[in-house]
This record gives sequence, structure tokens and C-alpha cells, in this order.
Amino acid sequence: MAYVFAGSGTAGSETAPIHGGNMVVFGSGDRLTLTADATQDSRTDALEVMLLGGEPIGEPASSTGRSS
Repeated sequence: MAYVFAGSGTAGSETAPIHGGNMVVFGSGDRLTLTADATQDSRTDALEVMLLGGEPIGEPASSTGRSS
């Protein structure tokens, strides 16, 4: 997974458009592709992302920190 903090670009071999606030989920494999657009919006001059990875733990996700 990749969370886009700022900027714009594309993700994956299908070059899906991404921008700030998007979460990108990649399928299985040994590579990922993120490409920054040649020009960025006026708020940032770079594509800023955080890459996340790990093994699934089989638990529900909760935005408040508690499971319902």
C-alpha cells in the first residue's frame, strides 16, 4: 500500500492517476510503480508518499482505534 500525502502522479502498470489523500493498494508481486507528474500543483513541488507493507493479521480495521 502507499498513502499519498501530497502531489500527483500515477500508480501501477496501468498508470492509475493518484493525488494527495489517496491510498493505493497493490496486488501481489515483487515490484511496485509510482511515478510523479512532471509538474505538480502550487502547494507542493514533489510527490510525497508513505509505503506500507506487512502480512495480514485477519483483524478488522477501525478508524477510532476500537472494534465495534
